[in-house]
Amino acid sequence: MAATLSLQHTLPKLPVPTLEETIAKYLKTIEPLTTPEELERSKDLAKDFLKPGGLGRTLQQRLLDVDRAAPDNWLDDTWWISKAYHEWREPLLVNSNWYILMRNEYNHPTEFHPTVENPAYTTFQVKRAAHLAQQLLDYIDILYSQNIPVEMTRSGPLCMHQYTQLIGMTRIPQAGCDRLVSTPFPSPSKHIVLIIEDQFFKIDVVSKDNKRLLDGDMERQFMDAIKQLKKIKASAPIGILTCDHRDAWTKAREHLVVLDPKNRESLQVIEDALFCVTLDSTAEATKADRKNNFAEWAKFGMHGHGGRNRWCDKSLNLIFERDGKFVCHGEHSPCDALIPALIMDYIIRKPTDLNAPSTNAIIDAPKHLSFVTDGKTQEHLKAASATIEALSKNSDCGIVHFDEYGSDYVKKV
Repeated sequence: MAATLSLQHTLPKLPVPTLEETIAKYLKTIEPLTTPEELERSKDLAKDFLKPGGLGRTLQQRLLDVDRAAPDNWLDDTWWISKAYHEWREPLLVNSNWYILMRNEYNHPTEFHPTVENPAYTTFQVKRAAHLAQQLLDYIDILYSQNIPVEMTRSGPLCMHQYTQLIGMTRIPQAGCDRLVSTPFPSPSKHIVLIIEDQFFKIDVVSKDNKRLLDGDMERQFMDAIKQLKKIKASAPIGILTCDHRDAWTKAREHLVVLDPKNRESLQVIEDALFCVTLDSTAEATKADRKNNFAEWAKFGMHGHGGRNRWCDKSLNLIFERDGKFVCHGEHSPCDALIPALIMDYIIRKPTDLNAPSTNAIIDAPKHLSFVTDGKTQEHLKAASATIEALSKNSDCGIVHFDEYGSDYVKKV
């Protein structure tokens, strides 16, 4: 089997279309959107654009220079992420972030028992969250060893680069155009972040002697963090700010990092984490079957509980409700949603072991990531909450279940 990234060098660069091809496609694209008079005017302008010595010829030469400087792809390497995503200033919730509603386990419980540590959470919720976090870590190990098979078509291999753009990846707000920050590939990070009751905890995923944990160890880490909720001084719900308009979040984040060095430290732990896991304590009815309101669950995946208990800038968030239902939510710009969909399909294959084994490994306790805030931050939080509420109320979705035929029938007919 070819290593995951071993065929990247065989892939052709994205070709630069000729100026004539570009203009022909442009005119075809605008035809249904224009009146006959507007279309004729556009055709006249296109002729002027195409003439020898015209502006179009100059711009085409500039594009060819851009292509020469781009290592792989003149569009993706230069403009795609910034123009399609990072310069767009609307909130990530609803507008940009993807979400995937995951199926229940085949033997999913119907009764859910509160944890001894905190009745807001259930034992199955914690067990499934720990198990699927471990399954994702297993997948990451396979990816880092380059044992994910190269995706192939009849014409040859597909690009596998996007698989390197999901782990340890975070979008950070900046004035005018956001940026992606990431750890190298493979990531040296050895932690994830657990989000509970708007509080953030650093969770180590290896022991002090750098060995992977078992499901039972991860359960213990999650339970320890839940216990800490009663002891810590809770910080303001900073995660709400990641759901706000990007310029508003830019100003709020800059204020936080200037206000106190501790805020920069906490932000960096979140941004460098392999991924985030969220345990929601809000009681939700089971909506994973068609007898219940499936669309309501979809809305939960889209914008959650008013932006609470989230970090929308993170490329990968595993979110678990009290009844163990699982939603994956992520920031869209680093990769297409198909990539996390394929990964999620892998990690949910193995059911949760309700009596998961653990080791005697020595592990650092979960570390609460605190934030120092002031009156200005409270104003930012209030404004963000209002933005999210208005956005949520203005958004709806419906689920259509179609089971008359599937892809096999289409291929035959």
